[in-house]
Amino acid sequence: MFFRRVAASCAGAIRLVITAAPVIAQDYHWVQFGPGLEARAISSDGGACPAATIDGKSIAMVVRAEPDRHYPIRVCSLPIPPRSKTATVAGEQPQC
Repeated sequence: MFFRRVAASCAGAIRLVITAAPVIAQDYHWVQFGPGLEARAISSDGGACPAATIDGKSIAMVVRAEPDRHYPIRVCSLPIPPRSKTATVAGEQPQC
């Protein structure tokens, strides 16, 4: 159910942000299509992966990419099972 709602609301939504200036430390999270749905989060200050829940159960996000001098953000991910009803990252429903 959650999978279908997100798929319907995210269809065709593509966002691209390019910046050359330094950014203020801020966290972002969203749902991304791949082989299935995946919650993603970034921390521009290299902080830990945020807390996540699927259907009310706490699940740890895993680090997808570590920060380095050329890419100073940490990227975290969490697959969302197809039959999931709800998902949150950092206490909020991820955007698409």
